[in-house]
Order: sequence, then structure tokens, then C-alpha cells
Amino acid sequence: MRSQIGVGPFQPGSGVLPPHLAGREREQDLFRTLLARLDRGEAPPGEVILYGPRGNGKTALLAWVSEFASESTGVDVEELMPSEFDSPSRLAALLLPDSWWKTLKPDEDGVRGITWRPGKRSAAPAPAQVLALRAAGEPLVVLLDEAHTLDPEVGRSLLNAAQKVRRSVFDEHRDDYYADRHDELEKLRLLQPARAVAETFESRPVLSGGEPEAAIRRGFGEAAGDDEVDAAARQFRHLGFIRRAGTRRLWEPGIPSLMDYILREVPPSQGFGRRRRC
Repeated sequence: MRSQIGVGPFQPGSGVLPPHLAGREREQDLFRTLLARLDRGEAPPGEVILYGPRGNGKTALLAWVSEFASESTGVDVEELMPSEFDSPSRLAALLLPDSWWKTLKPDEDGVRGITWRPGKRSAAPAPAQVLALRAAGEPLVVLLDEAHTLDPEVGRSLLNAAQKVRRSVFDEHRDDYYADRHDELEKLRLLQPARAVAETFESRPVLSGGEPEAAIRRGFGEAAGDDEVDAAARQFRHLGFIRRAGTRRLWEPGIPSLMDYILREVPPSQGFGRRRRC
């Protein structure tokens, strides 16, 4: 006798998102964390690759990511399939939203710095340029299903574009962070002592004993009092400008590249100049 129980629509291989995606809590937590970072304007550490046998729920999980990002964050989502593009130029064209072109008059060319438009015979812009423009407006997630079928040349183009955009986002936030630290030091009137400390670390990766205090005094001027020097040293430790190097008798830069930034942005006072490297 044939069973009368109907077969549900959520079957392995269908790629349909069920009402409750069971057994993927760990992966969902990871995506929530990454999407939260994007929503705050922070670059993620890298691409996420889902792999597993067919019917294991990869497509359904991507559908959940798209739904969660659209409903719970300000992150833009672009869903692609390798069958939709076979070249970097076609990929770039797919990443260009139709809304960008609808605002143009028939006799106008270009939008947001791109002179190419759909239907033109000239070469489409590079995917990295398009991704950068998309990400400049709001954070962007590109979901690529069946990625194993992607043409290797196009895959490399997409990967290189994503890495380039992520690096540019990181550089922007790094510079903002350094500028904030510069402003904090300026409000505390510690820019010159900070430069003196950075100069001391230029040729020596680690300082011992009271060498940071000696550099701070040089930055203030030799007439600086002990209390003023000690207070500045505490502020540098609090801000992470310097930190212990594994022992109470040694010090190292908190962020070496921040010291390089200070050396570039803070001119030396007349009392001392930048030391030359030997």
C-alpha cells in the first residue's frame, strides 16, 4: 500500500530556506559576527568559503545569510551564479545596479566615475573598481553559489577585487584610528613627547628601564618636572602607545605603525630633531 504522507518541499538539494534552519547555529553565529562588523563599517578578515557534499544545505545557508543581512543590517547583498557571467567584464556589468543608469539622460555617459554604460562597445570597468564604488555607498556582501563551477580567470578577478577593496577599507579605518590617537595626544598636549618616544624607538625595537621617561622629558623640555613626566608615561601606557615587552624592565611600541604616523604628522620641535639612522 502506497503511503499517503506527502513529501515536503524542503528536501536535500532543493536549496530552499526552511522556516527553521536547524543544525547550523555555529555557522549562523559566524555570519552574524561578520555582518555586524560590516554594518559598523569594518572590513572582514577575509572571504568565507562553504564546502560540503551536494544536498548538505550550503545554498539554504546562503539564502539565510541574504535574508538576515537584508532584514537585520544595513548591508547590501548581491547574489550571483557562475552561469551568469563568463568574463571579468560581464561580472563588472552584473555588479553595476540598474538604478545607477536610470537617472541618466539618454545623451549622458558615465555614473559615479565610470564612463562605460550597458550596451557600449568599450570595455567594461574592472570588477575591483565597481566593487569599490558599491562598497563606498554601503557595506556589500557578494554571495556566489556553485563557486566550484566558476571559470578560474573570472574567479581570480573576483578574489583579487575583493582583496583590493577590503584592503582599501582597512587603510581608511586605520588612518581614521591614527588620526583619533593624534587628536587625543594633541588634547593632552603630548604630541612632542610622543614624537620623542617614537624617535627613540626608531633604531631600537625595545627600551629598558627609564628610557621612555627620558624621551618624554626630552619632548617636554629638560626643565619638565618628574610628576609631569610620570603622568605622560601613564597616559602613553593607557592609550597603548607603549607597552611592557614581557618583563617589567622592558618596553616596546604598542603599535609600531602608529609611531611612524606620529613621526610623519608631528614636526619636530626646535629643541630636538629627528635622529638619522646609521
